[in-house]
Amino acid sequence: MLLNAAMSVLANITIMITACYFINKLVPNIRHYTFTLDRKIGLLLIATAANYAIMYFAIDLPDGVRIDLRFVVIILLAYHIGPAAAISCAFLTGLLQFSFGVNPVSFQSLIFILTLVCILSIIVQKIRGKYSQLFVLLILNLVSVSLSLINFLLFYGLHSRVIWIPVFTAVVSSLALVLLNFIISDMEHGRRLELQEREYAYTDFLTGLFNVRAFSQKLHELVEDEATTNLTCLIIDIDHFKRINDTYGHTIGDEVLKEIAHTLMKISPNYQHIFRVGGEEFCILLPNSTKEVAKQLGEALRAAVEKKQMDVGLKEPIQVTISVGIASCNGVRDMMPQLYQLADKALYQAKQSGRNQVIQF
Repeated sequence: MLLNAAMSVLANITIMITACYFINKLVPNIRHYTFTLDRKIGLLLIATAANYAIMYFAIDLPDGVRIDLRFVVIILLAYHIGPAAAISCAFLTGLLQFSFGVNPVSFQSLIFILTLVCILSIIVQKIRGKYSQLFVLLILNLVSVSLSLINFLLFYGLHSRVIWIPVFTAVVSSLALVLLNFIISDMEHGRRLELQEREYAYTDFLTGLFNVRAFSQKLHELVEDEATTNLTCLIIDIDHFKRINDTYGHTIGDEVLKEIAHTLMKISPNYQHIFRVGGEEFCILLPNSTKEVAKQLGEALRAAVEKKQMDVGLKEPIQVTISVGIASCNGVRDMMPQLYQLADKALYQAKQSGRNQVIQF
């Protein structure tokens, strides 16, 4: 009996770990995300299937009593995903209980799990963020076991099993939650590290702007996106930047690059489309924008940099200028992949024409 109970507990926990793994695969690997409808459906199906499997591998106890840990799944959903997912899963789980037989226990189980998920969702909204994650999960577990005790009292009346069954459930579910919390936290930590590494790979360490690798990827995405009806590329190059490095040193040159990057971020309409693509060269992509808007942006950037008094650690502020080359596909999609080369030609003309100019191809 004890061996069978231990194997059932192990099966319940293994099922939940497996469900956590697959649900983790549904989480988008970005900092701020919301689940799309297809991911929500996938998450709900995984959680419900896990609960069905958990019910199938219920823990057999003396006197014909069978318990399982399906409420642990509900706790994790309520805490990590939200009340909508938890309530939906609880409802489907309650309905699936009838596949094991239509009897008073099935109806009572449905009422119990729906009552439980509503109470848990309210508690989560009240205390989540105020205490540690594990502490909140154990509080939710204590509430669940307490409600189970009330449920057993209603079904069995005053009986010795009413005491030891909830105690056994509390011990097993607490151990399961501690283990699952460790696994989920480790998964979240791994995802954060992966995201951080990816950000490092696509971010220029000096200016904080996206780098040339990110530029190539974004350009490809915009070219492939049918919603991109027009695309404009601006290349910005600091005039006589080598002279700045030779005169003041590379440390001052780095400060100038940071100041230019700050100006670009301040004036450009979308930070996500600004890139540092070379030593003193920057690029801006403007999807679905007009040539007039691009020219106005180029002139605004040029004028802002020309007027800027840069405090870069010298006795006196210094001033620099930029040259800007602009190319637009004018609605011709076949031109989009060549925009950078065309903008580079326009930049070359700006340099040849005396610098501190905006030339549009």
